[in-house]
Amino acid sequence: MSDFRHISLLLVEDNPGDAHLVRYDLGNEMLITFDIVHVDSLAMAVEALANRKFDAILLDLDLPDSSGLDTVRVMVEEAPALPIIVLTGREDIDMGLKAMHAGAQDFQVKGHADGIQLRRSILYAEHHKRTHVLLDSMHRQNELILKSVGDGIAGLDSLGRVTFINPRLEFMTGWTASDLMLRSPDDVFHPLTMEENHIHHSESPIAATLRSGHIHEVSDVLIHCKSGNLLPVDIVVTPILENGFLEGAVAAFHDARDRHHALEMLGNQLGLQQQVIDAMPMPVFYLDSLDILIGCNKAFQTLAGRGHHGLVGIPSHEVLPPQISEAVGLAWMDGPTKELITVTIDDGDGQPGTLKLSRIFGRDAAVIGLVGVLDELHVPRPERKVIFA
Repeated sequence: MSDFRHISLLLVEDNPGDAHLVRYDLGNEMLITFDIVHVDSLAMAVEALANRKFDAILLDLDLPDSSGLDTVRVMVEEAPALPIIVLTGREDIDMGLKAMHAGAQDFQVKGHADGIQLRRSILYAEHHKRTHVLLDSMHRQNELILKSVGDGIAGLDSLGRVTFINPRLEFMTGWTASDLMLRSPDDVFHPLTMEENHIHHSESPIAATLRSGHIHEVSDVLIHCKSGNLLPVDIVVTPILENGFLEGAVAAFHDARDRHHALEMLGNQLGLQQQVIDAMPMPVFYLDSLDILIGCNKAFQTLAGRGHHGLVGIPSHEVLPPQISEAVGLAWMDGPTKELITVTIDDGDGQPGTLKLSRIFGRDAAVIGLVGVLDELHVPRPERKVIFA
């Protein structure tokens, strides 16, 4: 009996005949039970949404108190997480397409869809909306990782030109995104190295990475800030590869004046692209509200000794070593605070490392997950893996 599904459906339709036809078509389904709540105005639909939960909405555009695309916009605003299927008249196919652009997931022409077609439309819209919400959440979470990470980050195209910088790099150097966009960082920062109290022009790790397709790292580089001051940094440049082709690179600039402060406070969400997150040198992982690992970057995969499919979807206590798992458990127990949690851990090589945890908050201020960053553990040495042994 596990194959049967129950779907709670809000039907917003002012024509009793059309409403009856929908009930008839969906009432003949064998594997899905539709619990249909019928209302005949937009105001009643808003009231129904406030009083109970629904899985999907069937929406007529022309109602006594609303018409056209405004009807869709109001429903999207009132129920942003619910799939909406618009019911249009025979001559309203163009309006149906416009309704999808306004936020609906699908449309059906009245009188032209039988029960099977209507059921498929509802299931498709439900799946499409769920995927859209997940991707949107991941995008916002990833964007906030990039904005909140303590290192300056620059995304580069295959020619070494800047396509993205995070606020930290702007703060560190004084150069803004408009100063750097589509320019090589080397042409702006003019990096120098200091050896035996002598300053030399630095060999560019960006050029080396774009030439070889491999990670390049340099330490104690002096870069020119917009003020004219020299800032000591460590630079790690990681290639971005797509199907074996070099698409660009990510350059991470770490303020060497405070080597043990690689990350500042992470934000309350995880955005840009997962590809950029994967290219970051420090291991990053995030858990959902059920304490399941729902994402990580390649540095974390390397440290854990498992690939993406061997990590995502697994309970955290089955993935994380005891000292990290214990810290995660305490983070869940500490209650809804946005304060960053910092824990010193043994990196397996007799050296202290740092675990930083920050809660992810949803739009309703509820805690929906955790972000973890392992600081000072991104050096790709085999013995680092021992903490996951």
